Amino acid sequence: MEIGKILEIVHWLQRLRLVNECFILNNVNLATIMANIWPEDYVKYKAALPEWVLFFNIAGYDYFPQERVSGQIQDMHAIAGTGLEPVSILSGISASELLELVRHPCAEPYWKLRRTGSCQDLFFLTIYDKLPALIQIVNEQAEQSGYPLRT
Repeated sequence: MEIGKILEIVHWLQRLRLVNECFILNNVNLATIMANIWPEDYVKYKAALPEWVLFFNIAGYDYFPQERVSGQIQDMHAIAGTGLEPVSILSGISASELLELVRHPCAEPYWKLRRTGSCQDLFFLTIYDKLPALIQIVNEQAEQSGYPLRT
């Protein structure tokens, strides 16, 4: 699924406050986080995952939890539209396992350091509908500079 469609879904899931944890990862980062045996698990996950993965969870809490979750699921399906079905396991990665991992500090080595031994983060602010074009620009610049994009 292309990132623009995922961003639109995230926008509405968050605007309507349907989700608790909610984030988007590309297949490289998700495979890096989930790999237990390096590099075998990383290679396996990266090849099996789609380019972008939207992770979110919903919760029922104390009062009328079944009704709340049922309503959230209906709303989520209406937002996602046809052709998109939320799953609890993707390419052998369990949503509950991923949720447990992101709720706790990362084990050593830190996941960003596993592939190359170092990392560089670039933070910037933008509005969600501009992000697909910015990702394309970054990818083009990285390609022109000879930087490996999806290794």
